[in-house]
Amino acid sequence: MITISLCSIAFRSEPIESLIPKIAEIGFDAVEVFGDHIEGRGDPELASIRELAAEHEVQILAMSPYLALTRGAAEYAESVERVKRFLHYGQVLGCRNIRTFTDVGPRGINSRSVTPALWEQGIRGLRQITALDRTFQFLLETHPFTLADTLDSTQRILGEVGAANLKVLYQPSTRAFAQAGMIECWRALKRDVVHLHLQNVQQGADGWVEEGELDLAGFLQALRAEGYAGSVSVEYCWNNIPWERVKSAYDFVARHAGAAR
Repeated sequence: MITISLCSIAFRSEPIESLIPKIAEIGFDAVEVFGDHIEGRGDPELASIRELAAEHEVQILAMSPYLALTRGAAEYAESVERVKRFLHYGQVLGCRNIRTFTDVGPRGINSRSVTPALWEQGIRGLRQITALDRTFQFLLETHPFTLADTLDSTQRILGEVGAANLKVLYQPSTRAFAQAGMIECWRALKRDVVHLHLQNVQQGADGWVEEGELDLAGFLQALRAEGYAGSVSVEYCWNNIPWERVKSAYDFVARHAGAAR
């Protein structure tokens, strides 16, 4: 069965402590925690968040900090230090998945514009952070303004990094993947895909999961038919989404993919 999660970035101005009960009430199995919701928290606070999630039977599925490995030396170094902090947060939270970028937009370096030197810097960074703790999985998100923005570049990254704990967080709404075929690209990557982000688009902008231009119903049904047993997060990146829309998105995913509960 597919585990259904919510990205807490949609409510980044609200404490994670107040989100977890709402997420549980809707029926979500898990939460993907926006980095700012836990950055700088001490161990007692993190332990309390872990206990709250357990009380509500909500898995802390992944932590989502932002990294920039293909910019200057200072941002590279800070990204490595950020990963080290999140490794500690994960130990306390009981979460061993870290969402991973090589860069972050709209200034981020993509696979079309990258120089050979910056490509090697991105690969070196991924090798470095995945080696920090092999018991953690680093979920490389397919995303614009990063090196993992096409099927070919994502496959190349996996091959060159060569780390068993580097996995793929597949976002089928990323333009290159949507144009090439969401399910076809998933099939090409599925050996390494452990998690997905579900978004939709409407007239070139972000849209509601259940109402946009992409056939996410067909995509989810295909995943289910082909035995995908990982997780999927509903992700809205703009702030303060109406909770009725979150509930509608959950119902849509549960109907087409099947809920773990």
